[in-house]
Amino acid sequence: MSKVSPDSVLAPPYDVVTEAEKRAYIEKHPYNILSLEMPDLREGEGNGGHNSVTSILESWIREGIVSRDPSPCVYPYETVYEVNGRQFTRTGLVCLVGIEPWETGVILPHEKTFKKVTDERLRLLKTARAQFSQIFLLSKGEKTLTQISKDEKRDFIYEAKDKDGNTHRLFRLSNEDAIEELKKALSSKSLYIADGHHRYTTALAFKEMCDREGVFKGVNPPPHHYVMAYLVDSTDPGLLSLPTHRIVKSGGDEASRIVEALSPYLQKVVEFDAGTEIKKVEEALEKLGQTTGFALCTGSDNRCVVFSLTEMGKETLLNQGISEGLLDLDVIPVDELAIRRLFNKGASELKEEGRLRYEAFFNRLDSLAKDEVLFYLRPTPIDAMMKVAEAGLTMPHKATYFYPKILTGTVIRLL
Repeated sequence: MSKVSPDSVLAPPYDVVTEAEKRAYIEKHPYNILSLEMPDLREGEGNGGHNSVTSILESWIREGIVSRDPSPCVYPYETVYEVNGRQFTRTGLVCLVGIEPWETGVILPHEKTFKKVTDERLRLLKTARAQFSQIFLLSKGEKTLTQISKDEKRDFIYEAKDKDGNTHRLFRLSNEDAIEELKKALSSKSLYIADGHHRYTTALAFKEMCDREGVFKGVNPPPHHYVMAYLVDSTDPGLLSLPTHRIVKSGGDEASRIVEALSPYLQKVVEFDAGTEIKKVEEALEKLGQTTGFALCTGSDNRCVVFSLTEMGKETLLNQGISEGLLDLDVIPVDELAIRRLFNKGASELKEEGRLRYEAFFNRLDSLAKDEVLFYLRPTPIDAMMKVAEAGLTMPHKATYFYPKILTGTVIRLL
């Protein structure tokens, strides 16, 4: 039997893949995970493709493409990647986590979800009775996670490369003592959703539906009471949250008009021209320290202005109903003040219209089109994200970007 490279059957999460990329992944190999995660891409299928997921999955099981692990285990998962010339190794663990209602505070979100997305994901879960990707969870300062992930008794399974060239390594660990140690370490811990709010919301809705309808009645433990997750210690040195910059088609607004329009809510700190290296802008943002702020760059006149939030800006945000606990986040004055006042619409509306896009990596100020405005952000600190979650608050969409994304299909959970 010929060997299949994991690269050809794994894929990024469904929500970060373009339509063209989705089709390319499925055409690349007949057993690519998106055939299950994105069944609507397969030709000749009705009902959004969901009806055929069961038959596809069953055929893969019959053919030995998908097989159950013979014994209880967890899966250490390492990701090796580079950002700005520095190499990082993020260490995590794929396992099952008990599903809890939001009000218990056991699982803490930091973003809102969209019903349209969760409804679609729920239809897929009800049909497939399988989870093809993990929820990315953080445990606050739980070094036991890292220790267990590096257990010497783990067995190497495979290594894969993602489209950015990052290395993903998966291991298997069936050491009962290590698994018991993990259970004890996490038994009284709250877990923070880093990525996968829609996946968790879907799993919770599925649990409640199955409980109501008596699905899996008599099965112990009930499989629908658990969800597959990727756990990482919040202090892991390889854990990195990148900023997600906003680029809006503006119609060619000049920096001087924008500065005037945003005064007195935002104060100009320093201004650069288009020839300035992005590093200089980042250095100016770092000098803001604890002050909330961001950089705004205009393609029409090739200028870049660093702003800080004024007291009047804070009062305006509070009057708009923004919680005081969110005012330290740079993304708040960008999404809730600057974008709304300049374009009379929210970021999500502009995204729906195709006028706003998100970029994690932006290297040249002079690459902006004449009709584009760039909102350049600092990363949201991980501690700040966890404080927001602990306070029961939510941040705007794309306030955090935990890079690299974990691959879909590394481990499949059959319910």
